[in-house]
Amino acid sequence: MTNLRLERLARFSVGVPDVVETCDALRRLGIDVTSPDAGDPAAHGEFRVGTGRDRVAVRLVDGDARLLGFAVDDLASARDALGDSDVSFGGCDIELIAAPAHAADAVDPVHAISLARVDHLAAIPPDLDAATRSWVDVLGVPVHDEIRTPDVVIRQMKVGDLVVELLAPTGPDSPLAGRPSGLLAVVACEVPDAAAAAAVARGRGFRPTDPAPGALPGTLVSRIDAAELGGLGLQLLQYV
Repeated sequence: MTNLRLERLARFSVGVPDVVETCDALRRLGIDVTSPDAGDPAAHGEFRVGTGRDRVAVRLVDGDARLLGFAVDDLASARDALGDSDVSFGGCDIELIAAPAHAADAVDPVHAISLARVDHLAAIPPDLDAATRSWVDVLGVPVHDEIRTPDVVIRQMKVGDLVVELLAPTGPDSPLAGRPSGLLAVVACEVPDAAAAAAVARGRGFRPTDPAPGALPGTLVSRIDAAELGGLGLQLLQYV
């Protein structure tokens, strides 16, 4: 197993059909988000979740998204440990970021809905077992848990207090069957009170679901459909 030490997720990218539309919708929801400069095809939108050292930047890009940026305390050693590995990390590219620089690079966000942290995100790898071996053997991240439903296998890889879920269909009738590999355009954020967060969203013209028990034990989840946020699904998750 590698001696690469990933401290936490610092940023990741989410692909949406139209970045400007998604940024506008998030702003209506009360999320402090930056929009790309008009006419710059390489620009991205961005909002931040969490505070201080645990802050995570969610980058909004046009089209597919595959980038996970992890903070490391010793960038040079981490790069040496990662080497030139040509492997699939769940259909995602891996970026290494110096942790001290990340911790000091921005002020904490102020949102109308209190987003305490990114709880989990999900990716569909081309091959679940091969991707799992890459996470374990190359990134040094052990399997945290596995959840099986009639439609989906969820293999959880935990870095810090955030989980990256590697998903695979159980058969041809699964909703995931035939979907392309890469990160899903869904962000699950922990909130102190899912009902209160949903009420804020409704007051701003959105239609979140009533909080209900989530797939993770001991959680309540309210969801805002991707159609309301320009292609970005948002889960508001409370631990109870």
